[in-house]
Amino acid sequence: MIRIVYEHPRVKAMLLLICMQEAWTTTAWMCYGDDGILKIRIHNNAHIQLEDVKNHYVVTTRLTGGRRTCVLVDIRGINYSISAEARNYSRAQCHTRIAKALVVASNLRRIAGIITSLFVKKECPVRFFCNETDAVQWLKTFTPTS
Repeated sequence: MIRIVYEHPRVKAMLLLICMQEAWTTTAWMCYGDDGILKIRIHNNAHIQLEDVKNHYVVTTRLTGGRRTCVLVDIRGINYSISAEARNYSRAQCHTRIAKALVVASNLRRIAGIITSLFVKKECPVRFFCNETDAVQWLKTFTPTS
């Protein structure tokens, strides 16, 4: 197990644990599976700022070995916020993703996500799902077969 302590503008010191192919930050849990899919679960009540997103990309680069990956983001049943700066930085990092699936709590949220995404330029395929199984199945269409 590797432990990394780093400085953060809002918190004096935070502990980031990387264990095998999993990592925890103050705002998310991440796991890079043997299937080549990076799964991210945002913590409930997370307030994601630019520094958090920059840290996420450092962590995911370590987990994936710098490879472009398919990403599954699970935001079911949680409340969270993300600053405009953090959202813009994440969009600019599209070169790290092959495709992105967002798992949401309901069809209403899925439809709202689809409508919202129509107004945003996408550099990689993005889809919204109500269950993780369908999201993984879709992402696997972008990964090479073993």
